[in-house]
Amino acid sequence: MHKNEKNKTFRNLSLTEPIIVSGKYFGIKLLSAYDFMLCSKMVDKLTAYLLFEGFDKTLSYGISEKACVVAMCLYDSENSKIFKNGLEVLKNLTPDEIKFVYTEYVKLIKKIIKRDKIARGILENIKKQTSKHHKNL
Repeated sequence: MHKNEKNKTFRNLSLTEPIIVSGKYFGIKLLSAYDFMLCSKMVDKLTAYLLFEGFDKTLSYGISEKACVVAMCLYDSENSKIFKNGLEVLKNLTPDEIKFVYTEYVKLIKKIIKRDKIARGILENIKKQTSKHHKNL
């Protein structure tokens, strides 16, 4: 969260997209850089646990990565995380549900990147027009 110094309130700068999983409404939020770092640690820990349990290395890493992203990005209507870690995701969601939420998260990232490119293009055009206008004065 970003603290606004003028009015001393907190603003959540992340976008939340609605999603339905198992007939329930949730929200997907983009991970912050810090969340991403926590997620990476969570993936390593879950992968190590699954390997210790005797699961295939490649399968363990792939499913751990998706489960941990789901754990970090899925929120309820009260803005609370649904799962505390990737293992909870594995225990409570089906493989198809995990894949679905992960895929929707990836789509959200692409949507934000596309929106940001469009906004940057608009700003560049405004700068060019303003620059031309000032030169003509």
